[in-house]
Amino acid sequence: MVWSKGVRALKEAIQGHRAVGRAVHRCESLLVSGEYIIGWNAAWLRAEEGILRAGLPVQQAFLRHHAASTQLQRCVEWFPPWRISCRKPRSLVGKPANILLYRGDCCLLLERDGLHVRRVCEDLQLLERLTEISRTLGRYLTVPAIELLETGIPGLHCTRESVMDGTPFKQMPLHALEAGYTEFLEQCCRQASGAGEPYAAPEVIAEVIDQWPLPDWLQSAMGQGRPALIDMLSAAPAVLAHGDAHPNNLILLRSGATGLIDLERADRMPFFFDALYILRCTDPACKHLRERYLAGAFDGHLQRLWKAAGQTWNPEHRLLYLLAIGIAHGLRALYRNKPVPRRARRVRNVTRALEECFRR
Repeated sequence: MVWSKGVRALKEAIQGHRAVGRAVHRCESLLVSGEYIIGWNAAWLRAEEGILRAGLPVQQAFLRHHAASTQLQRCVEWFPPWRISCRKPRSLVGKPANILLYRGDCCLLLERDGLHVRRVCEDLQLLERLTEISRTLGRYLTVPAIELLETGIPGLHCTRESVMDGTPFKQMPLHALEAGYTEFLEQCCRQASGAGEPYAAPEVIAEVIDQWPLPDWLQSAMGQGRPALIDMLSAAPAVLAHGDAHPNNLILLRSGATGLIDLERADRMPFFFDALYILRCTDPACKHLRERYLAGAFDGHLQRLWKAAGQTWNPEHRLLYLLAIGIAHGLRALYRNKPVPRRARRVRNVTRALEECFRR
């Protein structure tokens, strides 16, 4: 078994090393010239490794993405550094990058000053969509500004987005979380004020509750709250939501505002989806905020949020609102063509942390 794991780790390391090496080679005109250390999903300028590891939070975060199992890291160390020399003339907007993060369908290149990230990929439509999402969400949420740029590399396109300089909720001390969360709720009030048509038809919600294969505790909780869940989701105005406001994507900025990164999962959701999504996670930060939410600590902010959407906040439905997040997650457009058991698994995963609350 140990031997099998070692072989698998070595295979992953070889595949990752090759993929990252090819990415470095292809993106070389966007990088600082020099010798790069290649990891299983990242590459960084060898001459500046010490500076990067003790540098800006975003630089450290990029390098943390490289963290893997001990076996895999040992395998990576067997490979020599990848050497590149920039032979192509640069005509960049901004500065060249010194860290590359490989994500399969795209590469993220962190510019040397740590202020901007380039997303480089072959899918122009994806980048155009992200640019439009940034423009739309930016009207009410604090999100990165994204612009579409030319790469000068055949077949590759890129965006350049501003870096959110701050501390992720996941890394914040618990006593400091509430201020960041309440500031985010105020942004969600602006988001809700632009809500449009109702989120979903009642029969769509009823199908999830009545027919999807869910755990016994979840079926029981949804069954008991069935009328309220159908009413709240079928009447809830929909907005373009960030869709993935978990504690790594919520950033408390130096300015005191709360920013959101990673816009890839933006979708049409109920107006309260972004505001409550973090409360269903298992992370200690989320558990702390969830306990405070259930104790009514944020009711004043939530009353304003519901009012902004033309709805009425009902404190007796605090837990049901969190179940509604799970239902809406399973109904994402991203999963629309997936089999029902897989969509039900998404609902189960998102609501797992709530089981304890319903068993009390």
